[in-house]
Parts: sequence; C-alpha cells; structure tokens
Amino acid sequence: TKNAICGMLGNMYAESGIKADIDQIGGGGGYGLVQWTPKNHLTDWANKRGLNWKTVDTQCRKIQYPAKCSSFAPNTTSLSYICPKPTTKGFATALLSSRQPQNAVRRLPSL
Repeated sequence: TKNAICGMLGNMYAESGIKADIDQIGGGGGYGLVQWTPKNHLTDWANKRGLNWKTVDTQCRKIQYPAKCSSFAPNTTSLSYICPKPTTKGFATALLSSRQPQNAVRRLPSL
C-alpha cells in the first residue's frame, strides 16, 4: 500500500537519510538505506549475485528478495504495482515518487 511505502521511506530517512552508501553514524556496524546489521548481511548477499552493494538498486533488490523469493512469499502478484519491471528501477521509482501523508512535517530529499 502507499502507507507501507511511506513507512519504508520514513524508516530509510531515519536510518540513512536515504543514502545507500553510508555506514552507521557513531559506529554499531549498520550500513546502507536500512542500516543492515551486520553489514555483511547485505554485502554477502550482493556479492553472491554479482551486484554492487553500494547502490540503491541493489539494496532495493535485497529489500524485495524475501517477499518475492522465499518459501513464505504469498503466491500473488500484489507486488506488481511496486515493481512493474523485472529490475528494481520501478520499485525505487515507486518508493521515491510516493505521496507523503498529509501531516508529513518535511519532504523527503530526492535522489
């Protein structure tokens, strides 16, 4: 839903300022859009697939992976509106172009 997308963006903004290539401020071992901890949860996954773990595209793929590729994923096409293309460009575009709740205090920065 749009609310879920807004929630994800809010989390990314709080965790990383929506910056893909960022280490956790003050230490702690987190990294990236959603501050994967430890960092190797992201880097190992990306390296295994030949992807650059420092990019928004790769990190959006990692976010989608459990929903689309695990045995617990629903057998539906409910994610098609989020990611209309096989790549995550559509997903990232949907995330970044989603409308904010009317009571949002500040706008999220564009990438």
